[in-house]
Amino acid sequence: EGSYTRESNSIGFGIQRSWPEVGGDWVWNIEATLQSDDLDSGKVTGAFDVATRHLMLFSEGDDFDALWVRAGIRHDTRDAQHLPYEGHSIGASITAIPIVDSREPGAVASLLASWVRPVAPIFHVGGDPAREHPPIDSVAGYLSLSSAAGDVPFWALPTLGGDNTLRGTIRGRFRDRCAWSMGGEWRPWVIAEGFPIAGDIRVERAGLALFADAGSVAGDLGDLLHSRIHSSVGIGVRFTLERQALFRTDLGWSDEGDANLSISYGLPF
Repeated sequence: EGSYTRESNSIGFGIQRSWPEVGGDWVWNIEATLQSDDLDSGKVTGAFDVATRHLMLFSEGDDFDALWVRAGIRHDTRDAQHLPYEGHSIGASITAIPIVDSREPGAVASLLASWVRPVAPIFHVGGDPAREHPPIDSVAGYLSLSSAAGDVPFWALPTLGGDNTLRGTIRGRFRDRCAWSMGGEWRPWVIAEGFPIAGDIRVERAGLALFADAGSVAGDLGDLLHSRIHSSVGIGVRFTLERQALFRTDLGWSDEGDANLSISYGLPF
């Protein structure tokens, strides 16, 4: 494992709209960001320093001043974006670097599909449709594919590992110009009615998640068919303050024997 330090300063703006009307199933977004990135030696004990081990790779990603443009479109039938219980999302996105100081432009294109379905509850009696946010157990899955073109700094290449993909490994554990990943979760609510934690602040609901992830990386798309598939399994804790405020902790174990604990806001997919 390697270690490096990246300092990033940026300013940007973006817009997201549904089409053809408010609440429509087609959603598009675009974002432009001016960003400056500077690298330094790593700080992680026991990991090699990227600055000394990979001199050219480090140099190509250092002092990186560029305009980043991110755009995407998807067909999204989910009943909510933050905490959905039913529907699918299928789309494509691109992260382009059209203007970069002293370097050639590049881009990373991605395809992503996810779905979620309600299932019969185990720890409660089920949701009351009359409630604003009834307890609903669900299963969900996703599949993604990413590929880089042109000059892209190593720290912006497709990766596996962290709190959203291959959760049994650290963030960025596997990195190359192309990557695919997939995962599935069972999301049962265990405490359906919640409990107070401080004054008027209440945990609305708490539950678990059993998950499995897999994926691989390679230098080009054709090599993905022959690259080693990495996997992880784990368990997570979920709780909400309201439907638009879900927090989670995931503990995953990888097929390499490593473990990784992550704390995040929102679902992984």
